[in-house]
Amino acid sequence: MCGCSLPAEMLLEIVARSDAATLVRCAASCKPLRRGIVNPAFIRRVCREPDGIVPPSLLGFIDLNPEARRKGIFSLAHPATPAAASFSEKHLAPLLSRSGAAAAAGGLVGFTSLESRNGLVLLNRLRLSRMLDRLCVYDPMTSNCTFFPGPPDSKCRFVSYEYVLLTAADGIVASSSFLLLAASFSGPMYGSLKVRTMPSDRCTWSPITVASYSGQRRRQCGGAAVIGSLIHWLTCDDNDRDFQIVTYDVCTATAGSVQLPLEGLPDQCSNIHLTSTPDGGLRLLVVDKLTISVWLLSGSAAGWTHQAMIDTKATVRSMVRSSNTDMLQIVASGVKSGVVLLRPFSRNYFDNLEEDVDTQTIIVLDVDTKETRKAKRCNMLYIPYEVDLKARLLAMKTF
Repeated sequence: MCGCSLPAEMLLEIVARSDAATLVRCAASCKPLRRGIVNPAFIRRVCREPDGIVPPSLLGFIDLNPEARRKGIFSLAHPATPAAASFSEKHLAPLLSRSGAAAAAGGLVGFTSLESRNGLVLLNRLRLSRMLDRLCVYDPMTSNCTFFPGPPDSKCRFVSYEYVLLTAADGIVASSSFLLLAASFSGPMYGSLKVRTMPSDRCTWSPITVASYSGQRRRQCGGAAVIGSLIHWLTCDDNDRDFQIVTYDVCTATAGSVQLPLEGLPDQCSNIHLTSTPDGGLRLLVVDKLTISVWLLSGSAAGWTHQAMIDTKATVRSMVRSSNTDMLQIVASGVKSGVVLLRPFSRNYFDNLEEDVDTQTIIVLDVDTKETRKAKRCNMLYIPYEVDLKARLLAMKTF
């Protein structure tokens, strides 16, 4: 029994009307409550939007700098709900602060972030020669750190790897908590990838796999978008033009390519962003000054569909202090939420420092509803961090 006169069913009703921190504590209190809380139907209920007590996912910025523990290690960007704000302030931020202190004591000093995915952060540490020294996969929720060396040939100055972190949420990691993939576009021939993988349970890099795709030698110019076992990289030629999406299927060890829309692409590759949609589609965001063009890949046969043209000029000008703001940079996207985080700035930023340019504002854009709002971050070096709370609750075990 639960050690009190109330039946477990009534206690579950009380938990469902409390808050996320209380739910977590109750899940650790006794077996009857634990069984009820880990029930998928109960978790769907408490994670229901917009009135559930647990936000299904949180997207924000995490700062691994040791001094951040005094100023706040986590800054919430999305969603803007009372449940999310309460959980972030009362539970997540203190948890990440303790976790950050433990990780720093465990040897994370000197590491910088490469990417964050599904609640895990991939970090690296470089030597003075700017060559890769070590890698680390860090779980801020548990303070677990997995250290490992870079690929054997990563110490060669002519070999450059792009890293993708795959997790159990991607559905392709069986016995491991994560799978790290290293891909080099400087393959032995034009139109080829050199790929190595390393599962967390072995911490040993696999031999090189060479996979060919259609096209000439490319270079990666944006973060990877992962849909199941398929990784998508936005690439361009040496002149920052001729954009193409190169793909790699982890399960079949095969590469491929996807052509981008024929019209509507900017001159600079930094204004294009690939991301996956909450339902597993591939989305392309093309930024032109303060306008964002949204494309959706409908399938290999149907090609790209132009979903929307979002003009943010009025909302951006109302949210930032500087009247010179005329550009947007996509700094992150939420896989679970479907939002993107935008940094507004002035093209002539260094010519207008005396005008108190706003360098800390982040704009949250819901791509589907086109709604925007203002969020804050305290440091340009914060790591975009998304955690799927619903998946973590579903993964809890009974005892």
